[in-house]
Amino acid sequence: DLNDPIVLANMPWRDYLRHQNYNKDPKKMCELCIKEQKAKYGGDTPIICDGLKDYETVLKTRYGKEVFEELVGELNELEIKELKQTFSPVEWFKAHMTDSEKAQDRWTQNLVLNCSAKNKALRQGRRSGKTYSIIIDLLFTVALAHKPINILVAAPQVTMIDEISQTLLQLAQDLDIPNFVVKKISQPILEIHFFNGSILKGITASNDGTSARGKKADIIWIDEVDFVPTKALDAIKAIQLDNPDVKMIYTSTPIGEGNLHTFANQKTTKEFHYPTFARPDYTDEMH
Repeated sequence: DLNDPIVLANMPWRDYLRHQNYNKDPKKMCELCIKEQKAKYGGDTPIICDGLKDYETVLKTRYGKEVFEELVGELNELEIKELKQTFSPVEWFKAHMTDSEKAQDRWTQNLVLNCSAKNKALRQGRRSGKTYSIIIDLLFTVALAHKPINILVAAPQVTMIDEISQTLLQLAQDLDIPNFVVKKISQPILEIHFFNGSILKGITASNDGTSARGKKADIIWIDEVDFVPTKALDAIKAIQLDNPDVKMIYTSTPIGEGNLHTFANQKTTKEFHYPTFARPDYTDEMH
């Protein structure tokens, strides 16, 4: 039975990928997502989103096909390139990253980045690029924000917050945008201040969630959520009471039916579930 989890878990990794036959095309992602939601929820589509983060999709929806084609027809190649960057985190990052090796092109990351779902859960294996994806999305969101935004990052251990902040700061430094980060404060909690007044705060999700109290956020990212205590999760999610529009991002290496599994199966959450060997560069030596 190929639907048996035990059979799948023991399947050779190449056979597993062939069996799963993952969609790798962002332009098909929305269609498949809507189809899955309708099948699961009796015709309803409870995931809140704005469609694909793609200039063509957004502008056609906003103005209609005729106006879109007229608009694009008046633009030159450079202007179209700039237009793409305005809507797509993938295009924006490629355009502004000065280190070409860091402008990775993994299909799993492209799907995550081009999805506009308000709530996302990334159930992905180690070294699969989930943290990298979210950091790129945060940088893009800050860069194009019309007003300062507040980002709250929570993780079970301070070393995890440090790792996230180091990766973010390095990527920001390698952008061709001067002074993208203007200040970093390490104590009493991590704060990263950006050029437009946006602030990222990093906290450890302690047992009782004390560190989350009194915080405000437009985006909340809980990393390694499977290892965050319930009281801490409740304190972090209480921030939604002050801002119902807050975007939630949950990431973790899956450990079974834990917190991440619960959040991923909420009706309004878009799940991205991939094993480590879905990486395009994966080999037998890495298995």
